[in-house]
Amino acid sequence: MEIYARKETKENTFEVLGSDGSTLKNHNGKPYPILSENISRNLIRDLNHICEKYYKTDENDQSKDEILFNNVLARLSGEELRESFAYCLLSTLMEYEEHQMDLELEFEDQMQWDRLFRLNVSSDTGSLELNKTQKARDFFNEKWKNFGLNYYQSLEEMHENEVEFISDEIIQDIQPLVDSMGISKRLAVNILYNFFEYFSITIPILWVNGKITDEDFISSYWALEFGVDIFEMEEEDYEQPRFLMNRLLHLKTILWGYDWKDQSLPCVNL
Repeated sequence: MEIYARKETKENTFEVLGSDGSTLKNHNGKPYPILSENISRNLIRDLNHICEKYYKTDENDQSKDEILFNNVLARLSGEELRESFAYCLLSTLMEYEEHQMDLELEFEDQMQWDRLFRLNVSSDTGSLELNKTQKARDFFNEKWKNFGLNYYQSLEEMHENEVEFISDEIIQDIQPLVDSMGISKRLAVNILYNFFEYFSITIPILWVNGKITDEDFISSYWALEFGVDIFEMEEEDYEQPRFLMNRLLHLKTILWGYDWKDQSLPCVNL
């Protein structure tokens, strides 16, 4: 069942249709542009997969497609759009293109609280944190260092309490990746950094640059934030990490479109 769909406008270009059957709109109510075959297909797959969370699965509804469809529509309130990293990226870039805005990625100060460099190795989950961040830490080779947890709220407090700062040497290793990123990747980092509750800005930067996988990203998040190994979860509990890895996969496909200069995308030439 497809809540979101697309309609071909001319060869290999498509209008994306929202849950009400009209042109999909961004968060400010502006209609989406006509998108290429690959981008439009990826976006509606992402949104329809998210909508599956809202399906009512009791036996009576499963036997009645029309009732099931109406039940899903009744549950949709726009929340499914906010759960799509791909939708958030494209919708925001539509605004940036209209207003001819650019985006700088601030990351140096944020790195001072980055859990990738502030592991809790003395805790019961210390070995798990080390294990699940290994792929990300490998990027820095011997330069990586654990600086210890940072409980302070500002750089000033860190200075006053003589908390060790993340070294300039490590920050300089990330700088070339940031410098190489176009606006779509910079915005993707911001979206992920906010969604995943600021646990690390380095991990999203590594991910958008193809240095770590979707699994590396999500498994490190669960280990650092919850002290949980996602690969030891019960099947039912694993649904949420799997769901988020799918969201990353669809976002990655949109970012590939920017790498390939798909001209249907907003801000593609910035």
